Amino acid sequence: MKEKIRIKKSTKKRLILYLFVFLTFLLSLKIQLRALSNVKTIGFTVELKEWVILEVLTPSQYIKSAGNASAQTTVPLNMEDNTTHIIRVFLSIPRDKTVHLRVKAHGDLINSKNEILPISNIAWKAKGEGFNDGILSKNIPKVMATWTRSGIYEGIVNYYWVNSPSLPQNFTQIITYTLTII
Repeated sequence: MKEKIRIKKSTKKRLILYLFVFLTFLLSLKIQLRALSNVKTIGFTVELKEWVILEVLTPSQYIKSAGNASAQTTVPLNMEDNTTHIIRVFLSIPRDKTVHLRVKAHGDLINSKNEILPISNIAWKAKGEGFNDGILSKNIPKVMATWTRSGIYEGIVNYYWVNSPSLPQNFTQIITYTLTII
């Protein structure tokens, strides 16, 4: 009786991605055929379909979005304490393209008593290839990260108070992450 081998879903995804990258490498090489004294060259170009995947893990939820040229997800930003979001990006893009990850706050911070604080009082510190630090701005998307090649990228984004408020810190706002090929 044959025993079935089980592979974790995350391992399957990683293996598929590695296979995809390896095949992309092989297909990008030019093949040259040499027959006896005649030298013949056969060249070809492969255009891979571009796609992006955006994953956001907040303290309360996991959201995944995918698309051909862009992906977007909206999550709550709860500032009771400093908040951490983990962001993973999977990219398949042509060599001459750039990808931006932008974050946009949909207004100022508000708490359960309808007290308002400016969203510009919230900044982020990011770790990970391509990620930048910044300060949120009301209704204006800010570039959080930039990449110029296909791959898998992960960033840890810590949101924090620029100036701690004297009011209770249960302020929230909705933010949107948008991943776009330019």
